[in-house]
Amino acid sequence: MSDEVKMAKSELLHNYGVRRTRVRSAVFELFGSSDFALSPAEIIAELGGEYDRVTVYRTLSLFLEKGLIHTAYTAPEGNFYALCDLQRCDVSVHHHDHLHFRCHSCGKVYCLESATFTPLQLPEGFSAESMLHLATGICNQCQKSEG
Repeated sequence: MSDEVKMAKSELLHNYGVRRTRVRSAVFELFGSSDFALSPAEIIAELGGEYDRVTVYRTLSLFLEKGLIHTAYTAPEGNFYALCDLQRCDVSVHHHDHLHFRCHSCGKVYCLESATFTPLQLPEGFSAESMLHLATGICNQCQKSEG
């Protein structure tokens, strides 16, 4: 990794009020290089057991609190997290008006930013604070390998 990339990552974490440590940098880099949401177990495995479970969970909790990641999917086996749109999200405002897709075949959870929705029309007197958009099925990679 070039010094410029390291500096940009360090500056980004700093801009979100996150002190840069080895584990935080490693976890942030995983999210930045992943095309799908990650579970804590996947993160721990990807980091090769270098960091314990508690350290990874604390890092995820901090990243959630600071608006770097969001919970993409909650499964019986635990949560899956994805990198926020860092142009639109911060510690106080999250914009996750996109579809999350869980593949039945590989188990991966994807954020599908390009999927569109009709605006929600709630009955009078109702006000939504958050929405969960989830579709399940077979992802494009599994369809290619099965077809």
